[in-house]
Amino acid sequence: MALLSPWLVEFISSDKIRLDAWMIVGFVVFVTLQAAKYPAGMYMTDSRGLRFQVIPILILVPLNLGASWYLIGIIGAAGPIIGSAISVAVCQVVPNLWYVHIDLQKRRAAALEESALLSKHPLADENL
Repeated sequence: MALLSPWLVEFISSDKIRLDAWMIVGFVVFVTLQAAKYPAGMYMTDSRGLRFQVIPILILVPLNLGASWYLIGIIGAAGPIIGSAISVAVCQVVPNLWYVHIDLQKRRAAALEESALLSKHPLADENL
C-alpha cells in the first residue's frame, strides 16, 4: 500500500494532494509498531499486566503531544505521525515486550521448580 500511495493519492485527489516520504514512512513505521505491540498487549490482559500498562500510557500522552508539536516544526504534517510512532515505541512496544519477557522467565522458573518438587515427591510414580 505504501508503494502505491503516491499514485493512489494522485488519482483520488486529482493531483491536489501530495504525500511526502516522511508521511508515508511515518505511517508504515507507526502501523508496524502498532502491530508489534498487539501480541504482547494480548498476553498482558491479567490484572498485573493491565496495571503495568497504566504508567507507560500516562507517559505516552504528553510525550506524544510534545514530540508531535516539536516535529511539526521540523517535518510538517508528518510530525504527529512520527511523534506517535516514537511514543508508541518508547511507551508501549519496549515496556510491554520487557514485561512479557520477565513474566515468561518467572513462569518458566516456577514451572521448573514445581516439576522438580513433584519429581521428588515420595508418591511420584517413576514409570509415568
